[in-house]
Formats: sequence, C-alpha cells, structure tokens
Amino acid sequence: MSRIASCLVALMVASTLVATVAVAQTLTPTPSSDAVSPIADDQPALTPTQPATRAPYPTTSGTEMDAERAKIWNSPAMLRGRAWLHDYCARSAKVTPEQAQEYMTELQNMSPSQMKLWLLKFQEQEEMIHQQQAAFNQHRQAGVQQAVGVEKATQQAYADINQGENEKGQLAEQSLDEQQQFAQQRGLQKSADRDYAATMNSLPWGAAWANQTPWGPYAGYPMGGPGPYGAGAG
Repeated sequence: MSRIASCLVALMVASTLVATVAVAQTLTPTPSSDAVSPIADDQPALTPTQPATRAPYPTTSGTEMDAERAKIWNSPAMLRGRAWLHDYCARSAKVTPEQAQEYMTELQNMSPSQMKLWLLKFQEQEEMIHQQQAAFNQHRQAGVQQAVGVEKATQQAYADINQGENEKGQLAEQSLDEQQQFAQQRGLQKSADRDYAATMNSLPWGAAWANQTPWGPYAGYPMGGPGPYGAGAG
C-alpha cells in the first residue's frame, strides 16, 4: 500500500472513532429504580431510548472503481499531470528510469479518491507556475519596450548629429565654392589687365598714349610730367 493510501486509511479510522464517540454521547442512559420519580397511574410508562444506528459507508464494487479510475486517469487534467511527471523524471538526475516507472505505476494504481487529491495538488502547482510565468512575461515585455525606447532615442540622437554635420559640411562647401569663385575672378581680372597692358604697349604711341587727352586719365599731362598731377606739380 502506498504512503498516500496509508494516510487516507488513517484518516478514515480517526473519523470513525470520532463519530462513535459522538453517537455514544447522544444516547440517553436508562434510569435506575432509585432515581425514578413516582409516576402517576394515568401517565404512560417511559420507554428507554433506542441507540441510533449509524448508516454504513457507501460501498463501491471493483468494476465501478476501475471505471471511475479509468475516467480520471484519461481526463485532460490527469493527462497534463502524467506528462509533467514523465518530463520531470526524464530531466531529473536524481530519478532513475526504474524509479520513474515505479512512480507512474503507483499513480495509476491509486484509488479514485487518491487520484483526485493528487490532481488537486497538481492543479495548484500548475496555477502557481502560470502566474509566475505571466509575471515574468510582463516584466520581460516591459524591458523590451524600454530597450526599444532607448534604441529609438539613440538613433534620433545619431540622426541629429548627422544632420548637424551635413549642415556644417554644406556651409563649408558653400564657403569654399565662394572662395574658389573669387579667386577665379581675380585670376581673370589679372589676366585681363595683363592683356590690356600688352595691347597698349604694342600700339605705335606706346604706354604714354593712354595718359594723354582726350583718352588718358591725366587730362593731357604725361604720367610723371609737369602738370597738376605730375612730378612738377606744386
């Protein structure tokens, strides 16, 4: 007999003793002749109280018990319990294959009442595991959302940095283009000045032609000569 069956038998014996004591206390004892008070002739004689008979425990035939056991054994709850027991024994290093088979056989040979008690304990553990798993999933989801938020903020920061660098790069490129354009214009101006000077020097009048009236800027006075702007001025 398994340990669970032994416990159930002990509980049944204890309940039987308690019920017997309770019935004995409810019985009315037969009064003695000395304690009986005189009874009038016109009153009926008292009869002693008959002891109460206790209803017998319901009995179940072996066929009915086997049918009930098979029904519980193949129920969805028991199928989950059997799968859990098989998985636990397979993963536990302390349980040998022989012990696993012994546990499964002992579970299968339990009475219907023992199976129901085992299922109640298993379902309590199962519900506790589900609650722990739900709490873990909720905590993990919150962590994932927080990580996603941090990643988005980091990407936005990098985007802002890149945008600022692009704007700085555009400004630097624009300034470089302006400098190159200015240098090109100066180069063209210098080239034009050289061409102009070469053209003037190639004329028959020479460079002095450009300094005399009406074409020159010095109102008819040669450059460096006498006049209001020449060397002899003053």
